[in-house]
Amino acid sequence: MVALLHDVVADSAWTLQALLKAGFLAEVVAGVDGLTKRAEAEGSEASYDRFIARAAQNPRSKIVKIADLEDMDIRRRREVTSYTMSGHANEPP
Repeated sequence: MVALLHDVVADSAWTLQALLKAGFLAEVVAGVDGLTKRAEAEGSEASYDRFIARAAQNPRSKIVKIADLEDMDIRRRREVTSYTMSGHANEPP
């Protein structure tokens, strides 16, 4: 479930509290929290390191983040385009 929800808080109006109110288990929400970048964290190498450290603390977050990084590996793609390099390769055009 963490894998399905891992971008929901970052990419929508959903909050961690809203997920809890909607009935998601606290363990699932904690996993999503471990994968949610903080607003103050954007752009800084140190904050990315903090984000990765936080994701590594939760077993569910850690598994999902590793899979997410593997999915982003452009060497797995047949064709590398400017769209792929834009960082939106896993989103529909």
